[in-house]
Amino acid sequence: MVDSEAFFTDRFGFRSGPVIHDDCPSTTRIGIWYAISRSIDKKWISGWQPVANEILRLNRVQDFVTDKNAWDIAKESILELRWDFVFVLCERIYSTFLQPEIEYVFNGEESEILPLEVVRKEFEKDINQVLAEENSAYRMDSGLMRSPGRKHSKKMIVQAGSILHDSRLKDARIHYSKAVKYFSDLDKKDFENSVKESVASLEAAAKALFPDLGGDLDKILQQVKDVDGEKVPPTIVKGILAPYHFRGAGKGIAHGGTNGGIANARFAEWTLSVVAAAVILLKDISESLEQEAPLF
Repeated sequence: MVDSEAFFTDRFGFRSGPVIHDDCPSTTRIGIWYAISRSIDKKWISGWQPVANEILRLNRVQDFVTDKNAWDIAKESILELRWDFVFVLCERIYSTFLQPEIEYVFNGEESEILPLEVVRKEFEKDINQVLAEENSAYRMDSGLMRSPGRKHSKKMIVQAGSILHDSRLKDARIHYSKAVKYFSDLDKKDFENSVKESVASLEAAAKALFPDLGGDLDKILQQVKDVDGEKVPPTIVKGILAPYHFRGAGKGIAHGGTNGGIANARFAEWTLSVVAAAVILLKDISESLEQEAPLF
């Protein structure tokens, strides 16, 4: 069943590049600027003047902002912000500048169309859509920017994402993108499906990289040899198969296991990391076979 709330790139695993952790590129800034612009058009923010002043404050720049020049100042200055301050700006707008959507009725009285809580959710949704489109590692959750997972896990996920752009690994890439999405979704995490999709990615990668070996993942790993004719050591094979066995035995993951443990955040993240390392290793072995074997 397709998750109708997931973004297109998450549903189908299309990525324009690796997940971005320590940067906020100009394209992301422009997308955020448009999200802010929508909020101003909706009267969720009183105008460009407070936004421009906040950007200047974050830039530590003094300037005189008026209603006439605020739009230009905000548009230019957001491109000059330190990358992490762009996310600070989003948090500040959420907490300080958003206001309920008001309609004025015929007698001049105010009528609240959207309460502040709903306005904030809409703004957050707009920001998160931009971040998803831009492959950002960050998402806004209740007004704060968060990045699920530990630093070493994120690095492995980024490396795996780069490897999975091999045209042979399209199916594996789709499964892995879903696994990351299930793990990272701040609104409705699904660690069981994250584990399931991680292992499906590993299986798809092994079959695509070694199509002549056939069989299931276990059989493929036991047959894999590098250009020197060396097999993957049994202990490493056992480690690679650990997520595979966890998927089968874990509670509520794939095969109705009840005694294999719970797929919580910690173990789902471990599965993502191990699968990433395994895919990188298998891709490296596969590429070695494309080279000439040494003479001695």
